[in-house]
Amino acid sequence: AEYMGYTCPISGDEMCSDSHPATETDLYYEFNARSIDVTNAVDESALGANPSAEDEDEVLDCAVEKQINIIYAHKLRESPMDKKAFKKWIGPWSKATIDRLTSEGKDDRKEIFKSQMKAFLNDKILASFDDWQFYRGENIDCNEGCVMFLNYREDNITPYFILLKDGVNETKF
Repeated sequence: AEYMGYTCPISGDEMCSDSHPATETDLYYEFNARSIDVTNAVDESALGANPSAEDEDEVLDCAVEKQINIIYAHKLRESPMDKKAFKKWIGPWSKATIDRLTSEGKDDRKEIFKSQMKAFLNDKILASFDDWQFYRGENIDCNEGCVMFLNYREDNITPYFILLKDGVNETKF
């Protein structure tokens, strides 16, 4: 089955995919996420082993932890930033994005990015900066790469991510 993956053009990391429900604006995708239980339990049948006959009470300890499905599925890593670090990242990243759109001949996308980015940053991110968490792909060393923005809906329980459209390549798998 084909799916659309959204990959960082700098790191090559898959940041998200269309397997997660999303809405979109001209500037970004907004992915609905959910909390899932992740266990470290071992499936003994996959090992081809039978439980020990000597120790009928042999039980492996398995921990269950809550994770956000998109973070887990795409191996995202939190990239904490204060406002100063965020501004230090977003300026050069925005310029590199504009340069990439120019070199790819995507003038229509470049104009949308340039005209909407400042309002998005000021009204959506910076206005409630402490409510946001930032995630990069598994190649955490790539500080120039794209970032997904995590926040929670009004219920303070339901997570969602914002991914800037022009910060990723759409790749069919």
